Amino acid sequence: MQNASVSLSWVLYDFGGRSAALRNANELLAAAQANQLAVLQTVFGTVAKDFYAAQAVQGTLSAAREVEHTAKTSADAATARTDRGVAAISDQLQAQTAYAEAVVSRTKAESDWASAVGTLASDMNLAPTTQIVLPDVGDGVKPDPEFGESVAALIEDAQHNYPGVAAAVAQVEAAKAKVAQTRAEGLPRLNLVAQYNFNNQPTSLQLGFPVFPATHREWYLGFQVTIPIFEGFARTYQVRQAEAQTELQVDLLAEARQQVGLSVWNAYQSLQGATKNLDNSANLLTLARHSFEAAQRRYQIGVGSILELLNAQSALANANKQRIQALTDWRSARLQLASRLGKLGMWSLESIEMH
Repeated sequence: MQNASVSLSWVLYDFGGRSAALRNANELLAAAQANQLAVLQTVFGTVAKDFYAAQAVQGTLSAAREVEHTAKTSADAATARTDRGVAAISDQLQAQTAYAEAVVSRTKAESDWASAVGTLASDMNLAPTTQIVLPDVGDGVKPDPEFGESVAALIEDAQHNYPGVAAAVAQVEAAKAKVAQTRAEGLPRLNLVAQYNFNNQPTSLQLGFPVFPATHREWYLGFQVTIPIFEGFARTYQVRQAEAQTELQVDLLAEARQQVGLSVWNAYQSLQGATKNLDNSANLLTLARHSFEAAQRRYQIGVGSILELLNAQSALANANKQRIQALTDWRSARLQLASRLGKLGMWSLESIEMH
């Protein structure tokens, strides 16, 4: 004995409600994916920033060792002249003081280098004790073809392709689809309906009469029209709320594009200035090195003073620092512009060797 019933209802037409719901879901998914990409860009930017910081500290350490070497050379020269009686003891003391300061600076640079490399290793989910070999701070310094376009073209590209903007665009489209879905839900709906019933349980004419076998089948196929009559203006308010949400998303999109445009403009100008200072700092370092070499020769032959030598030595150290700072600023500006354009990729980092 069994009793079975099968029903079927298929929406034939609903004024676009189902398609609007699908568009809404797809656009929300696109917004979530764009936001995920933006988060990944942020994480990559953090690692790249720490990479360049470690590279800069490595350059600072190399410069500190060079300064220590030149300071020792100057101190040795001053000591030799003092021992021969052709220079005052004050020359030797001043040169040795400069050398001691250089040793302190080099020691501090070694400590900073170890901390920077440990931070970079931690960013890459490695133990801080992992030995990482980075390229020289001056390697790979060249104009970027990716940033060769005009700033107007870069801003336009970012305002269309930046992940945050893409997410805002998807939110606008999702809000528009929600309006269409909410409005369609208050309109008539046409369904194809079908039902089949089967019953073979025994039956009797009434209580106390004999039971006899019976089979009953029933089925029908037809169309069902559902027409909302009155919802207490709830549908109107829901549509207005969805339209207000759409207006908000449109305003947020305009704000996102404005912010992206300004950030690209600022990052572009920073990169232009940093690129020019690459040559300026290189020229400064060359002049400072020639000046020190000349002062060193003059002191060694007895026609220059210790003050002239130490001033030239200090100028060389400062020129080294400015050169490293210029390289660091260029890489940082390059990274910032790539981030503002949403184009952070593996080209943003030079090669890293890990042992």
